[in-house]
Amino acid sequence: MDRSLMFSRFPSGYKLIEAFSTGGFAPFLNILEDSDALYEIREDNPELYMKITGLILHYNNHPHDLTASLAATYGCEESIGVWFDQCGVAVHSGLICAGNGLILDANGIHKPDVISSHLEHVSGSIPRMTVISLVDVMQYADIDEHRIESVLNDFETLAVFVIENLEALTVRKPLEPTVMSLNEFLCDADGPDPWCNQHFDDYINDIDQQWDPDEVQELNNGYFLSPSSDSMLLLKTEGQNVEVVGYYNTPGAVCIKDEHQGKGLGAELILATFEWCGGPPTEGLDEQCFSEAGYEAHKAAYRLGLKRGIFVQPGRRHDFSHEP
Repeated sequence: MDRSLMFSRFPSGYKLIEAFSTGGFAPFLNILEDSDALYEIREDNPELYMKITGLILHYNNHPHDLTASLAATYGCEESIGVWFDQCGVAVHSGLICAGNGLILDANGIHKPDVISSHLEHVSGSIPRMTVISLVDVMQYADIDEHRIESVLNDFETLAVFVIENLEALTVRKPLEPTVMSLNEFLCDADGPDPWCNQHFDDYINDIDQQWDPDEVQELNNGYFLSPSSDSMLLLKTEGQNVEVVGYYNTPGAVCIKDEHQGKGLGAELILATFEWCGGPPTEGLDEQCFSEAGYEAHKAAYRLGLKRGIFVQPGRRHDFSHEP
């Protein structure tokens, strides 16, 4: 199928592939199925919502059909990434942009590690990505000329939605700062309790340590933050291994391993927990009780929030640089 015919029959799909192949897209904020743009049409256009979510689910289950069809149609024969599980089974695939290394699949455009983390979260094992050719990926696909036509029609539906919602999918909206004093952030705590002490091992076996690969905040030196079902987790990568080195199990359990303290990570963990739970992390306690280190870390988190414009002091709405 020549380019003019592809453009006339699948204009949005053609534009999306052309822009992707030349590095014209930033990675999406979230995978498409978890995006705000998709959620926002759920009530206003339930038919379209069901159609798009159905297509994403289908091509999550049959990723090689989509990858092979797009590669064969749009000339991407040497730009294919396939993820293999520990048994050597090809569990996922997508097109690769040679310029920036991003991946295109039914869930949008992402960095390879985002897809790897998502697959690990689903399967419980770490997949391995390999770059292969169209000839190789065809052995995992179930397509013929008629099937390719159907896949291109499906991709056109996804491409129309992506192009129409590109800004919402790729540009994070600035948040309005929360008007809050230091005392309010500390829930009117009188100060630290010298008898209050916590250790990392006290609660680590009681919390959910399965972090969410779709909600990751990168820090420096291999550290990152991600929520589980009941806690905000501080994690450290070492090669292929990821270790939980800190946690905030609201409202009262916040700890970082001794060897990872003194690096400003406590303030990052506390501030991320505030944003995750939508309020002061200790708000649910009947009586506020901080260790000396915890009290100082919460004050540091508040100062960091002021600096980043997450908080603004009452009466200082336009002064984001003030620190208590």
